[in-house]
Amino acid sequence: MRGRESSVHDEAVAVVDRRLRRLYALAWTVFSAFIPFFVLWLRQRGFSPSRIGVILSVTAFASVAAAPIWSHAADRRTGTVRALQVAFVSAGVLALGLTTTGSTLLGVAAVAAALGAAQSPQTPLIDALAVSTLGPSRLHEYGAFRLWASLGWGIGAIAFGAVFEALGLGPMLPVYALGVVVTAVYVGRFRSSRPSKEHVASPFGSVGDALAHVPMLAPYLLGVFVFGASARAAWDFVPLRIVSGGGGPLLVGVAAGVSAFVEIPFMRWSSSLLSRVGARTVFVAGGCVYAAASLGWAVLEGSLAVTAVRIGLGVGFGLTYVTLVVITGTLVPERLRNTGQTLLQMCSWGLAPIVGSLAGGFVYQHIGPSQMFLGSAAGISVGIGVVWASTRRLGGEPSRLREQPGAPSQEQGPPLA
Repeated sequence: MRGRESSVHDEAVAVVDRRLRRLYALAWTVFSAFIPFFVLWLRQRGFSPSRIGVILSVTAFASVAAAPIWSHAADRRTGTVRALQVAFVSAGVLALGLTTTGSTLLGVAAVAAALGAAQSPQTPLIDALAVSTLGPSRLHEYGAFRLWASLGWGIGAIAFGAVFEALGLGPMLPVYALGVVVTAVYVGRFRSSRPSKEHVASPFGSVGDALAHVPMLAPYLLGVFVFGASARAAWDFVPLRIVSGGGGPLLVGVAAGVSAFVEIPFMRWSSSLLSRVGARTVFVAGGCVYAAASLGWAVLEGSLAVTAVRIGLGVGFGLTYVTLVVITGTLVPERLRNTGQTLLQMCSWGLAPIVGSLAGGFVYQHIGPSQMFLGSAAGISVGIGVVWASTRRLGGEPSRLREQPGAPSQEQGPPLA
């Protein structure tokens, strides 16, 4: 009898695992219809580079400002699934709204900012759903699920690029809107449960609770921010390095697209690496790839060499992204899982690009490209050191990530919804 129950449980877990893989593949395929082409859509609307910069900056700030509100709602009010569904549907409506704004800066910027606010919780809450679904005993397997996002992104970007090349950018927003609504429906296949009532009151909501009561979370996030800003300073200006070395848009696109596929095997292997050496060590290894890339860009000038290094950066992303999600999922308690992943995304993909891009652009133009890339490598090294030091309480034992084997996840509930 017990063997039969075990078999039923294993099959139920396998069903949920398949759903999670499909969610990552679906969501990032949908994202790839919008993110790589939004700047081109703005240019087609007649906006100059400076006005495009204004729209992107306003959108980024709106995304950062809205993220804590979403995470608080997910952890204290609605739960992860409901918050994700609202965010996806809102993004679909606002994407269609962008099609009606014409070419007025104020109108496009306002709707784009609202769209950025709706998009802000999508990645962190999907990661929080994955962390909750896997539970402490299987958290080291996260990379095997996240790699489906890279696969969806890589295939989607190439496919949508070909479609938009043939048909123009007119279908971009309707395709994206349809995609996020379909994703909202699919998210509903995961079990929705009420958030825990166990929380510490704070005037700053769940974010204040996390920063005040999770040991070493603040310095850890500072290290993530320094690492992310320094890496982004280099990453954003690699296309200029490629073009100045004789390359063109095709080479820039190949560098970004192929790099996404390079991430996949390293995300797949991350489970074994985490089990053997622990998340902190794997993060350092991935971070060193970023530092080495920046050093390479400081001395290389040929477009092919710069492109090769950019492609190789997929190794670093595949290792660092997975380990940061795992470390964050280990640091924060279950009641703050959405807030923890949101704070991680805010520091690594929200605030970091804003600061890193501004600083990197200033140094690149007024001091020199080589100096900017060298500064990036130094900043990355500092960020690695801060993350390592602030997570020392996790210890060096990989088994730390697999505590409480078989513990049920609050959001997941029974394996089958």
